[in-house]
Amino acid sequence: SSGGSSSSGGGSDDETALLEKRGDSYVAVGSTAAYVAKLRSAITLDSVAFIITVFVMGIGMGTIQTLLFLFLAPLPGTTDFLLGASVTATCVAELPFFFLSARLTALVGEKGMIMWAQVAMAARLFLYTLLPDIGVWFVLPIELLHGVTFAAMWAACVSFAHSHAASLAAGTTDVGTTAATTMTVVDGSDDGGRASTDGDDDDDDDNDDD
Repeated sequence: SSGGSSSSGGGSDDETALLEKRGDSYVAVGSTAAYVAKLRSAITLDSVAFIITVFVMGIGMGTIQTLLFLFLAPLPGTTDFLLGASVTATCVAELPFFFLSARLTALVGEKGMIMWAQVAMAARLFLYTLLPDIGVWFVLPIELLHGVTFAAMWAACVSFAHSHAASLAAGTTDVGTTAATTMTVVDGSDDGGRASTDGDDDDDDDNDDD
């Protein structure tokens, strides 16, 4: 992790070294000017679209996690077993897509995989609206789409973030830190999307008390 910075004189950004702690000593790994230049180069159409896409997918996942059971509960035929089975279906669906993620990403590309995850998310949300007419037990096959909307998407996101971080850290020894920082931004975007659909737990507790 970065341990700080030191100026070699003159006061310009070019002469300000970024230090990384290695063992008991600090080693210069670059300059603030170079770091700022890398950050500016990271702001591209692809990266901005990527972050927005992750945020939107986070909204979709947050909607499902927050509202699906509330939607199913009053429908005829809904049981506790069905609700539990729906969660099991989502977990089972993740396994083959995580296992095959490298092959799928190589086949359709990172952007292609993320695009198909968006299509699957739209289909998943739409199919939920049909459950009152077709029967609540159809939620089980619908939940298998979780393999695409979660496992396949996140595998592609990690691959995209890693390759993006590698290009940003080219010529430096800081690929690992750059990749971790990139994934922090990606995960924060996803969490922000999910949080935008969450209810206020404190309000719910107050209502329960009433």
